[in-house]
Amino acid sequence: MVNLEINNLTASRIPGALLKKSAKKTIKELKIRKDTEISLVFVGAGRMKRLNKFWRGKNRVTDVLAFNLNQANKIKKNKFLPEENFIGPLDNVLRLGEIIICLPVAKKQAKIREYSLDRELTVLLIHGILHLGGYDHEKSEKEEKKMMEKQEEILSKLKI
Repeated sequence: MVNLEINNLTASRIPGALLKKSAKKTIKELKIRKDTEISLVFVGAGRMKRLNKFWRGKNRVTDVLAFNLNQANKIKKNKFLPEENFIGPLDNVLRLGEIIICLPVAKKQAKIREYSLDRELTVLLIHGILHLGGYDHEKSEKEEKKMMEKQEEILSKLKI
């Protein structure tokens, strides 16, 4: 069973049921274990800018960040992270990682793209899960094309 833990640090309503359904479908399409857990956090622009600067060295707001828990210590050495890889869970649940979405940016992008906010949040969630699953559009144009095609394929199956 896919468990999507949603933490909303904003004052806006989040479509939890839709996002859980979308996460489940994305995990299935990527052929990732069914017993997977993902943390999804919604933040404001200020917090997202600070996170992006700290973790990626980019002093700007972004729409989504994704952190694979098994690779987190490779992103940036941090006193809160162990030097070695994380020990696997004793309960046999794959804790895939954490996805952080900036709600103000998502709202702005939805308006520009003429999408509903639900659709934009779903796109960002799928995008984040693809990153957790090993896709990386920043590696090359070929990888970007591969990731965007997979993202659209999954989105089309959700019919949002």
